[in-house]
Amino acid sequence: MWDIVQDLHARGLTAWEAFAASRQGRPYRRAQLLAEGENAAKQRGVEECYDTPEILEKYRRAPGNPAAS
Repeated sequence: MWDIVQDLHARGLTAWEAFAASRQGRPYRRAQLLAEGENAAKQRGVEECYDTPEILEKYRRAPGNPAAS
């Protein structure tokens, strides 16, 4: 993971494209093939299962959250 992060800092999107190309044919999930919004919905579900009530409240009140008061 460290290597790809460092390469991303050095080469930007070109690094990711090279990384993805080097793994063609391997079972690597590609986010753009998922239904729109599915990633955010799954992430939210994980947060609701594992985050503490204090963290969930913090995010609920965060600026930019459409549900924030």
